[in-house]
Amino acid sequence: DQPRSRGLGDVYKRQVDANPAHIIFELQTNRDFGAGLPISRIDVESFELAAKTLHEEGFGLAFKWINQGKVKDMILEVLDHINALLYENPRTGLSTLKLLRADYDINSLPTANYSNCNVISFQRKQEELVNEIVLTYTNPATYEEASITVQDLAGIAAEGGVISTGRNYYGVHSVSLAKKLAERDLRAESYPLATAELELFREFWDVAPGNVLKLDSPDDSDQVLIVRIMKIDDDTSGAGALKVTVVEDLSL
Repeated sequence: DQPRSRGLGDVYKRQVDANPAHIIFELQTNRDFGAGLPISRIDVESFELAAKTLHEEGFGLAFKWINQGKVKDMILEVLDHINALLYENPRTGLSTLKLLRADYDINSLPTANYSNCNVISFQRKQEELVNEIVLTYTNPATYEEASITVQDLAGIAAEGGVISTGRNYYGVHSVSLAKKLAERDLRAESYPLATAELELFREFWDVAPGNVLKLDSPDDSDQVLIVRIMKIDDDTSGAGALKVTVVEDLSL
């Protein structure tokens, strides 16, 4: 059974960790401090599934937030903490929460190739790769800022020195969770991720943000990449084509 979410006001006042899916749900639906969306416009099942996964991951957050802040910005903060997307499902029109996790079978993924898509652009990260993350979180005993540092020793050796960047996950009140998130972000920052813009043909009419595909030979090589759809262009034109932005997926 999942613990029921406390009211956000209680969470912020008492610094009690809450399930991030519950926080986003309240920010969308609460009429006092949230966006006031009716529940009929929410894909409740997607939130329940996300809440279950986050609970199993031990993912609890608590924020100090004053209502002067924009609801949209607060939701983006939570999504950044949990590595997730919130989007309007093109099939249902409902607000849907999607965690970016290794919750798929590679062998069953649809394949995009020259027969069913056009590769508009493709590139790999070219700048120096980060090999150190300094993550700031909230000390649960003092409610003051604390930090944790994780390093990619092989990356430091390859670059000939430390290339550091910071993360501020102030909603985290757990050292173990902070370390897990720092390692998650370091993995992405220390790898030359590929990004691409694709024009998908008719067979992909029902894809949504967060969906995962196999991308076959995007740069005229023999490689097959596992990519995740991060954005669907609302201004897509053409006979049944869909323009999407994808990023190489490292969640497995």
